[in-house]
Amino acid sequence: MRFKFGLGFIIIGFFMPAFGFAVPFLHLPAAASTAIVGFFIVGGPEVCLLLGAALAGRDAVNLVKSKLLHSAGKTRYYAGLTLFVTCFGSNMLFAYLELTDVLKVGAHPWLYTMLSLDLAAIFGMVLMGPEFFHKLKRIFVWEGETD
Repeated sequence: MRFKFGLGFIIIGFFMPAFGFAVPFLHLPAAASTAIVGFFIVGGPEVCLLLGAALAGRDAVNLVKSKLLHSAGKTRYYAGLTLFVTCFGSNMLFAYLELTDVLKVGAHPWLYTMLSLDLAAIFGMVLMGPEFFHKLKRIFVWEGETD
């Protein structure tokens, strides 16, 4: 039973930032909304992941790691790359269009659009698997001059 509760907390911890999108629709005071969204994005996922890892033990952590960190195939890698580049590029383009007053959008739709594109770009990075993170790590490592 501990394993199932722990696995549940781990899953909730992964999806908790998405719950922050529902908070503005509750029409709470600004301070309460800010605190709740902050908890859903910053504090809550970490608490849930740690609690889940403590309850479920090493087996659940290894199960989640094996599902998330297994090698992405060619199709999955390119699907994640397309999602990442498209969302990241769209976000940059929309930001420039908004700053130059070419695109006039209200503050709330603009915020939701940018947050959605950011989350989709992060999902694209996760979809690409460990290969992407190894390539990203190599960007920051000096490998010497090549002839």
